[in-house]
Amino acid sequence: MPCNSDHLQPTSRERYNQRTARLYRYVLRVLGRLVPRVVDVAAENSYCREDYTQKLCGTLTKLPFKKRDAVLYSARDSCSRDLADWWEDHWKADVQRRVREAKEKKREHIRKRALAKLTAEERKVLGL
Repeated sequence: MPCNSDHLQPTSRERYNQRTARLYRYVLRVLGRLVPRVVDVAAENSYCREDYTQKLCGTLTKLPFKKRDAVLYSARDSCSRDLADWWEDHWKADVQRRVREAKEKKREHIRKRALAKLTAEERKVLGL
């Protein structure tokens, strides 16, 4: 039976982390900013553990609309196309997260209002 090294394959999280590191490095370069050595190392590491999602999202979010579009939608650059795909997926997930958090906040507000209407005896009976 031949040797098998399947267990050495990077996880999906490690691949995602490497991708975000590569995209973050790309954005920094396009903007003419210095790329920290740790970002360069992470971008080349197949087993990347650092997650650059917040830095990448924050950098893109802070850009003026036209500048962000220029970075995201350069059709002749494969990294820019990958960045655009990443951004659109990330943006959708962010919107869904904000909606979910707003629903949770509203539900908690309603819960607190309902509990405030109960007497101490009613709370005790309900185990609250």
